[in-house]
Amino acid sequence: MSLLNRAKQQESPFTTEWVVALQTFCSDTPTWGLMVKAGARYPANHPIPQTHPGQFCDDHLSNGEMRQIIITRFDRPIAEDFPVTILPAPLRDEDAVVAIRSRVAYVRDARGRLTPKLDNYEKGQKFSRNHAIPKEYPEDFEPVAIPQAEPLVQEV
Repeated sequence: MSLLNRAKQQESPFTTEWVVALQTFCSDTPTWGLMVKAGARYPANHPIPQTHPGQFCDDHLSNGEMRQIIITRFDRPIAEDFPVTILPAPLRDEDAVVAIRSRVAYVRDARGRLTPKLDNYEKGQKFSRNHAIPKEYPEDFEPVAIPQAEPLVQEV
């Protein structure tokens, strides 16, 4: 029985429609020598994930969850270049400014088409005080948190 037919007969071990390759590997399905790169997405019912289910995980998992699966399945350290999204720290109101008006400008590209400039912003959009856009257009921004004045102490 060929690998393709065997993959079609098996039920899918995945819970999502799409799966992600955990690591780069060489598959023998549908032809010998097909390279599958880490992070490649396949439909869960495709012959490659069906034939090599241990090399794939559900698509909705975070990078941290994928790292844990790699550690448990393959019992090896993870390469430092494994794609990880590092979220920036949330912007505190004390360190932020908010746009009080929108700015939309366009420039012509090399082919003469109008394209939006990179420094466009919308009313209500928050930026760090140190960001280049609020420094360039200070009249369009106000602090998010107004510094509180110290309470007046009355002597009696």
